[in-house]
Amino acid sequence: LQGFAPTGFDVNNLVKKKDQNEISQSGSIHMNGSILAFPFGCFLWNVYSAQDVTLESLAPVIIHRPNLEYLFLGCNQSIDRDELDRIKMEFLKQNIVVEQLDLATVVGTFNILNAEDRQVAAALVLDRDEDPSIYKP
Repeated sequence: LQGFAPTGFDVNNLVKKKDQNEISQSGSIHMNGSILAFPFGCFLWNVYSAQDVTLESLAPVIIHRPNLEYLFLGCNQSIDRDELDRIKMEFLKQNIVVEQLDLATVVGTFNILNAEDRQVAAALVLDRDEDPSIYKP
């Protein structure tokens, strides 16, 4: 993850150049909205606030293979304590440690652990309540 802005996340090496004449040199792309980041790639995530982070919305993380060691929930707002406990208990059954941290901390932690070839995922929430212009139709 290269960084984030109010509209989304910049992800490096998500797009590979097929033509050497392409203008983009970095292979990075800006993903608008919340994302799920895995060691092999990032995906848009249909989550718009901390209240949308549920065990059900995190189902793609549970089915990820190979198994993950850590899941970091990056959200600048608090996730409901009961729901967070439910998420942690369910992921613990899969031997996955779950931690909620602010967005900047999760981006940095994901990058460090990913560079160490650790099996880590990040669920990054851009809260539309903080900036409603993020999700303009």
